[in-house]
Amino acid sequence: MLTTEAIHTLLHAEEGATLEFKEQFGTDVIETAVAFANTHGGTILIGVRDNAHIAATPACRKREK
Repeated sequence: MLTTEAIHTLLHAEEGATLEFKEQFGTDVIETAVAFANTHGGTILIGVRDNAHIAATPACRKREK
């Protein structure tokens, strides 16, 4: 599990060969995980947009109403 500090650092890094941001879980997350597994590994942050902003999840939207 990543610490808050580690997540903060990753959010300020750029996506690349070992870091991917995914707004939601889907087949692209699985494809990225397989690609990372076949190379040098990496980190996938789910719930994060490509611009490194946290995406609102359906649960968050429900609480806002």
